[in-house]
Amino acid sequence: MFEYLELAIDSAVNSGAKYSDARILISKSRNIAAKNGEVENYNESEKIGIGIRALVGSSWGFYSTYDLSKPSLTNAGIKAFQIAKASSMVSGDDLPFADVPVVEDSYTTPHDENPFSISSTDQVDLLLRSTEPICSNHSPRFDTCDCCTISP
Repeated sequence: MFEYLELAIDSAVNSGAKYSDARILISKSRNIAAKNGEVENYNESEKIGIGIRALVGSSWGFYSTYDLSKPSLTNAGIKAFQIAKASSMVSGDDLPFADVPVVEDSYTTPHDENPFSISSTDQVDLLLRSTEPICSNHSPRFDTCDCCTISP
């Protein structure tokens, strides 16, 4: 994965940025909706993308993409540089750099239980069971149980 980051960073620096850094974002989601005791919508996705920052003078430019092809990553670095350059038209003094080592790190959003460790079948079953009491006790105002659409 680091080769993706290096390509975007090199592109920004080669375009004229004083400094550039990049991040990889991996995002997972699962959405389930039930209505009247039946699954109405199920969608599971995983996206991987990068975000790149470039510094020109004291101004930052940021650009991101989910397209990890070489042309797109090169373009992302150029775009981040162009945004920083445009921002630098109204910037202040150049920012000095601290002499500190490069840091490689990762972050995971805190959670008690990873929802992806629970099977989608178990999640669907729980959701459908939760609609049963709602549908059986719904208000006479509703002809159908439209009140049962739930997305965890």
